[in-house]
Amino acid sequence: MADRGRGDGQEFEESGGPAPVVAPAGGGGPAVDVNSPAAQEIVNSLVTMGISRPVAEMAVRETGADTAEGAIAWVFENDMGGASGGDEDELYQDFKMVFVVNTSLPMTPGKMAAQVGHAALGLYQDLISKQDTFGGPLLQWNENGSKKIVLQCTDAAHMNELATQAEKVGLPFHIIQDAGHTQIPAGSQTVLAVFGVSKEVDKVTGQLKLLP
Repeated sequence: MADRGRGDGQEFEESGGPAPVVAPAGGGGPAVDVNSPAAQEIVNSLVTMGISRPVAEMAVRETGADTAEGAIAWVFENDMGGASGGDEDELYQDFKMVFVVNTSLPMTPGKMAAQVGHAALGLYQDLISKQDTFGGPLLQWNENGSKKIVLQCTDAAHMNELATQAEKVGLPFHIIQDAGHTQIPAGSQTVLAVFGVSKEVDKVTGQLKLLP
């Protein structure tokens, strides 16, 4: 089936900033306001990698970093257990992949299953193509059972709202549009797939019901 994802030429959308590359720490910079839009964009990039938000905010604040690279270097060159007031497990979080099915479309259970499969493959390929950013999170996800949850939304407009929310918090996502060869019109948005730290994904999809 010639389903296609939504996005740019790589069929991928995200707002997590440039792909992080660990570079020598630029620590010692001036403290910055972590609530500013620019700082929050960097924080979201680190959270998408699986770094806890408190640690990410501290890294940006302490380094005065204006790019994700300096903040990431600071995270891995310092004792984040003591810095965050928690423990080292905060650096290694629970990841999940969530699939949101458009229940307004007349799809049989088999059709829905196929569309979820397309969404899983599409998003996974997107993440693999961004290994500098998502290699670590994917490894953690695989090592912890590759958690997957299937939910439902009311229609395409609702799906687009969820995709916009995912983009705002820096979560990678992939939307499947059907080719129209069988049960539904061509271009129908069937499934939205979202990946990230569970608590961040829940900010987007936590209010949705499980697909029965």
